[in-house]
Amino acid sequence: GAVAQLAHPIGNGVARSGAFSYDITSNEATTTYTGESLSYPEGIKIDAARHILVGDSGNGRVAVFDRSGEYLFELHIPRQSDGSSGRPSGIALSPAASLKGAGNPAGSRLVVTDKYACTAYIYDAQTLEPAGRGQIGLGNCNNRGDALQPEDLQSVEGAAIDAQGHVYLADYDRNRIEVFDADGNFLTAFGEPPLTGMNPPGALNGPTDVLVDHQ
Repeated sequence: GAVAQLAHPIGNGVARSGAFSYDITSNEATTTYTGESLSYPEGIKIDAARHILVGDSGNGRVAVFDRSGEYLFELHIPRQSDGSSGRPSGIALSPAASLKGAGNPAGSRLVVTDKYACTAYIYDAQTLEPAGRGQIGLGNCNNRGDALQPEDLQSVEGAAIDAQGHVYLADYDRNRIEVFDADGNFLTAFGEPPLTGMNPPGALNGPTDVLVDHQ
C-alpha cells in the first residue's frame, strides 16, 4: 500500500486534449505538452511487458507508457457516428500478451470499449490492426427505437479476455455481462434481472467492470 512514484509521472493534473505538439503560454512561462498529457483518463491496464495502457477518454486514444512512465505510442479509436472523437473507457488484453509484442500467444487481442458510442473495438495485440469483425455494437446506442437484439451494446464500460479468447463486456445500461468470441461474435449473456418479480442473487444492477481469473 505504499506509494511508488514513477520515475516519469504520467499526466500533469490538468486536462490537455487535442494535438500534443503545441505550446501553452501562461505568466510568461511556456510549457510544451506532449503525448504524456491526459484528458479525463478512465481505463488502465498493465500488459505482460509492464507497459501502462491508459484509456485517455478526452483524447480518443489508448496511450501507452513504459514501466517508468515514459510515453511510447498511442492508438486512436474510431470517431463516433456524429463525428466526435471516440471515448475509450475500458481496456482488455489477452493473458500473457503485450502491445506490439512479437512473442504474443497466437490470436492475442486488445479490446477497447467506448461507452459513449455503445461499441467495443477488437484489435490484433501485435499489429494493432482491427481483428475479426473489428467492432462489437453498431456505434449508435440503438437510438432508432428498435427492440434490442441479444448482441446489441448500450453503455458498455469494463472488459476482460479469458485464456480461451472469450471477450467479456460489462454493459451498465443492460445490467448484464455479454460474452463474445475472439472475433466479436455473440455467444451469451448473464446477469440481466427479470422484468418482474424478485431479483435472484445473480442479477446485476449497472455493472461497470469485469475480470476473469486464471480459472
